[in-house]
Amino acid sequence: MNKTDFAALAAFLKESEGGHRAAAAALAADSRGDEAAFEKIRANVFGIFAAVLETAVKLHGESDTAFGFFAKKLREIPSSWRANLAAAGEKGDSEAALREKLKLESVAEIEKWLKEAE
Repeated sequence: MNKTDFAALAAFLKESEGGHRAAAAALAADSRGDEAAFEKIRANVFGIFAAVLETAVKLHGESDTAFGFFAKKLREIPSSWRANLAAAGEKGDSEAALREKLKLESVAEIEKWLKEAE
């Protein structure tokens, strides 16, 4: 991944986070609290991975090592969300399952962006 790619990925993550935060605010202002909460969850996921990318670059510069760090975290962090989704399904907790699905869908968006950027 080159410097332009790091900048593009950082921009994608920050823009996605901001877009979801703006959507959450608009939904909350429209008294649509549940939907606002879903957008906040999505925003938080993009924010997490923006922070991971920032940390990777601080530790390793804009290098293959930094990208490897980011990619590793992109695999590791959602593993607990997958486990939580399975546990929620076993308990019949549809609300918790939806929260975990939203997180995993956001990760899928990041993965899709990375594949398209190759």
